[in-house]
Amino acid sequence: MAVGAGILLSRISGLVRERALAARPSLAYLIPSFHNPTGYSYTSAELHGVLELCRKHGVAILEDDWGSDMLSDGEYRPMLRMLGGKQVLYVNSFTKKLLPSLRIGFVAASPELVPTLVAMKRLSVLGNAWLTEAVVAEFLDRGYYDTHLQSLQRALDLRYAACLAALDELMPDGVRWTRPGGGPTLWLELPREVDLVALEAHLARRSVLISNASASFVGPAHLHGFRIAYAYLSETEMRGALTILADALKRS
Repeated sequence: MAVGAGILLSRISGLVRERALAARPSLAYLIPSFHNPTGYSYTSAELHGVLELCRKHGVAILEDDWGSDMLSDGEYRPMLRMLGGKQVLYVNSFTKKLLPSLRIGFVAASPELVPTLVAMKRLSVLGNAWLTEAVVAEFLDRGYYDTHLQSLQRALDLRYAACLAALDELMPDGVRWTRPGGGPTLWLELPREVDLVALEAHLARRSVLISNASASFVGPAHLHGFRIAYAYLSETEMRGALTILADALKRS
């Protein structure tokens, strides 16, 4: 069955955010769209809510918006930068959308921050990969990126729909999953009695790899499961992997 993950995750995350910000950090690093590993995206109300929390506690925001343009279902959610202005430092990337290993992105910041950001960039990496930057700049200038992105969105939509259909058909009772509306991943939530370590080892012997997400949580994990990276595999491969997973869960 599908879980109302927006309610589940947002309520829990809201409490966690409130406690974390009460400690008065100087910067909050946020991924509002297709969070890793849950695949969750903030609603418009949650975007306004987190901005209000950060204003309340005097915390600046770094928005990592790596995946919002991978959504093609017609739902529009504004970026935190659009809502928060100078309070938000905006970062985006061409990684995953052009090439998985392409480490090129861009920053939108207030003019007074740019000299400091440039100096820190030079200090951290000395120089840039200018050849790949030039290739990406040419790709953008010729207008190829928009066409490529539309093609990517269509392919993701097909794999997303196929993954949901396979989950609906194959998963046993008690297994839940999110419906992020697009992007590259979703979250599969398992009954607490399922031993994730044993499941991971069993699936590895059958050449199905799942990622242990325990390191993604501060303190005890409030979720019990793992992400399904449906963008990576073909529809046939994904169905085969989910069939093996379903069989393992039914036997556990």
